[in-house]
Amino acid sequence: MSATYFIEVNEDFDAISGIWLKTENGVEAISLDKVQSDDTQAEVVAVLDGRAIACHNIQMPQVDDAKAQKILPAVVDDKLAIADDKHHLALLSAENLEGSERLVAVASFDAMQKLRNLFVDAGIPATRAVPDYMLLGVGEQAQQVCELDDRTLVRRPDGSGYAVDKSEADWMLANADTQSVSWQSVLMQLSSIESNLFQGAFAPRTNWRTTFLWWRRAAILVALVGVLAVASIWYGASQNYRQADLMYAAAEQAFREALPDEPRIINMDAQLRRAIASRGQRGGGEFFALSNIVMQVVESSNQTLLETLRYEQTDGELALDVSFSSFAESSNFKRRLEDAGMSVIEGSSRQEGGRVLSEIRVRRP
Repeated sequence: MSATYFIEVNEDFDAISGIWLKTENGVEAISLDKVQSDDTQAEVVAVLDGRAIACHNIQMPQVDDAKAQKILPAVVDDKLAIADDKHHLALLSAENLEGSERLVAVASFDAMQKLRNLFVDAGIPATRAVPDYMLLGVGEQAQQVCELDDRTLVRRPDGSGYAVDKSEADWMLANADTQSVSWQSVLMQLSSIESNLFQGAFAPRTNWRTTFLWWRRAAILVALVGVLAVASIWYGASQNYRQADLMYAAAEQAFREALPDEPRIINMDAQLRRAIASRGQRGGGEFFALSNIVMQVVESSNQTLLETLRYEQTDGELALDVSFSSFAESSNFKRRLEDAGMSVIEGSSRQEGGRVLSEIRVRRP
């Protein structure tokens, strides 16, 4: 990085609290006017107050970043302290082929909107947003510690980190193996930045206005017709893909509940059949025989989603919570179970979120 602006943002993400310019000659504090008047297109990095951002290593499936972004909300949902709040989730570490842990940051969605508006109003094209503690290096054993303004930044050896008030840092780090560094040295020794909270809804987007300036009014009207047609097709396709992702995620959840000993999912159908064959021989044959038939019936319909599955050994029954696209699909599902030789006991049914949720109990006749 030949020249980079580091713009420090306060804990609420609605005000700029400091600006540093890093060049080959060193690091210096500068004013906002200098950044706004710079036409060299130097990189602008938003340095976010780490007290507003949680960062931890989370167990993730070994998938590419696009798939990881889709399943990330489901993976971290039960780990959030306040599940009802709207959060912005970002992957801060690259895909690791040797392990399944990824560094994940959690910030307030509303705060990220304030951050975007802050830079738009200031006329500064920030391309990267990083928690302040993520700029610290990673030590082999010692935690890297740096004091910045009224807070202390800490970077753990596993790559995660946090920021706390200076008044709390002393007792939190009293017995820890630490190595102190200065903020200027942190910026000066920084060679590259991999982390970026500008992902998902806050990813940088192209300014289409500069592309369409030469269009005439007639050409714009023609383009709008084309855009509307493409948008309608894309919307239908995206809805289908989203529904497929939700159904696959639910199937994964049901798989993990039924087979908690499986370390990872590679081929769900093959793994389930292999588990049925092996565990059936060890005395659990009734459960796996019933679940095998149920899974075959579920797989025969793209609109059927298995929510939960549990086996009640005393009654020899398999209890299912299943959601359908309609009551007709619910009836077809129960008929297919009966055609497969099962005795079906129907419980309560209700409509929720555009789908029909039914409780069904299955056993051998």
